Order: sequence, then structure tokens, then C-alpha cells
Amino acid sequence: MKLLREIIREIILENKEAFLDDLLSNPNWDEGAGKYYPLRDEEREAVYPDARARGRIVKQTFAKHVDRNFLDTLVYVHWGSVTNIREIILNVGNRRSKDEIPCVAYEKGKVSLIGNMFGSIGIEVEGYVSLLGQDMDDVSSGYRKDIQKYAHPNMERSSGLNRGTRRAAADTYILRKKDFVHPKGDNVTEAFLDNWKIKSLIVPSVFLKDSRLMTGIHLKELMEELKQKGIIIPIRNPSEL
Repeated sequence: MKLLREIIREIILENKEAFLDDLLSNPNWDEGAGKYYPLRDEEREAVYPDARARGRIVKQTFAKHVDRNFLDTLVYVHWGSVTNIREIILNVGNRRSKDEIPCVAYEKGKVSLIGNMFGSIGIEVEGYVSLLGQDMDDVSSGYRKDIQKYAHPNMERSSGLNRGTRRAAADTYILRKKDFVHPKGDNVTEAFLDNWKIKSLIVPSVFLKDSRLMTGIHLKELMEELKQKGIIIPIRNPSEL
């Protein structure tokens, strides 16, 4: 009976084809849009409202079909420079944030030991996963400063800043373990987490061993600042996750 229930769940809840049918049949989903991203300021105003509307559609469809038990097994890390991570920690502290944050999603035991293109240290976060894509380039949520610029004035104060998708690439979305295949490597997935909090500060061992490195020096200064402000966050090596 247990096996039968699992099979039924597989068919109904976790069927990628059902997700694609649902999303692609939505008349407001513009599959293939966003391959070209305008660089001129006067063209950008149309991009973020479209991305936000597209994001609402795909998040609603994702929520209907995703296997949340699988999402709960993953580790979510937002990578950045010491300066970027410092700003996030000081803004959020030990509270929860309503602003969606982009993270790389990893299977346990497979977290990058060196960070990614955005930085070499990170924060491990937990919260509600509103979207998970195989390739961040096919999600393309954009930078926070641009999202803030083109968001509704009341959004940040009420529901928080919600991320959209500048690309419409339905097949990139991950609904279950079977979809989690890392075609370009383990550092390119993109997850949006809402109502999140910081679990730990992720620091590769090289910076803990040698504080003479510039990142290590800045990290030491950050830890002292957090201590003075009473913000307590565990430090973990990526290999521990």
C-alpha cells in the first residue's frame, strides 16, 4: 500500500510533464521571451514588470506540482563578497526577511568548497522555496537594485521584494530529485527563498587557516563587528553541509 501511494504521488504531484503542460498552456506565459536583455536604461523599464508578472505565473504553477519533501533535503547558499554578505547579515540579523533571496541549491555533501562567480563566502539560509531552476541564466531574476528601482513603491514595506524571471524557459525548473541533473555544474542552479533566515556563515577553510589573505582579513573584521553588535551566527565550512 505504501508503494502504491508513492506511485500515485509520483504521477500526480511530481510529474514534470504535467507542470510543463500547465505552464505552457497559460495564455500569459510567453515561452522563449527574454533571450535578449536590453542594456539601455530607457528599455529596462519594460523588463522588470514583465519579469515580475512572469514570475507570479511560474511560481503558482511550481507550487502546484513540486515535491516539497525533496526541496527540504537541499542546502541553500547565497554566495557573495565579504562586503555583500556583511550588508545582508547586518540588515537581517537573526530575524526573518520577507524579501526573496536568490541562492544556489545543493544536495547535501555537494556544496561548493570555493564559492562561485559571485563570491567566495556565503550564508546558508532556510525558508520557503518559491522557485528552483536548473540554470540561473534561464531564470535571470536580475540584481536587487534594479528590482527595487522598478518595483511598486509599497512592495518592499508590505510583502517584501519578490523576484521575477527575465527569461521564460519552462524546462529549467526542478520539481523533484530526477530533475536535479546539473548540466553545467553544481554552481548554476537558482532558488528563490521567501520568509528566510540565516542558518550559518559559510567560510571555505583556506580563509579560516590564513587570516593574512585579504578575504580572511575582512572576514576577521566582520566577525568582530558582529560580536560587538550581538549578532550570533555559526561559522561552517562548506564540507560540513
